[in-house]
Amino acid sequence: MPLLKSGGRLVYSVCTVFPEETVEVTSGLGFAAPDGIPGENMGDGILLAPHTTGTDAMYIAVLQT
Repeated sequence: MPLLKSGGRLVYSVCTVFPEETVEVTSGLGFAAPDGIPGENMGDGILLAPHTTGTDAMYIAVLQT
């Protein structure tokens, strides 16, 4: 994160639903759920899962500087 240029974007995306690998990683760091992606808001990101979007489970959060 310290190497991110002003105006840059960091995307944190993982194929898991466990809090210690999703919301606990991005919490309090300025991440937000990406726009235009279907899913369920979860913490500072969005959760895509078989029961909500018909996809594999994944978590996506974006940090925009």
